[in-house]
Amino acid sequence: MKSTDKGRRKRDSDMNPIRGVDVDDQNVVFLSNVYNWLVQWEGMQQKVRQGRLSNETLFALKHSLHVH
Repeated sequence: MKSTDKGRRKRDSDMNPIRGVDVDDQNVVFLSNVYNWLVQWEGMQQKVRQGRLSNETLFALKHSLHVH
């Protein structure tokens, strides 16, 4: 993130940084839902080149999205 006040300047709350972990924050809920979707997708155990991300990409996405 280059600027922490971009959301205020652009008048777009979706551009505000996520600060702290408020489980009711819509951005935190969205990230949690995407993480859960990735876990379910991983469980499908698809073959390479048939709708599967590489192990490295999947790990990085899950790691980036995991909300504590």
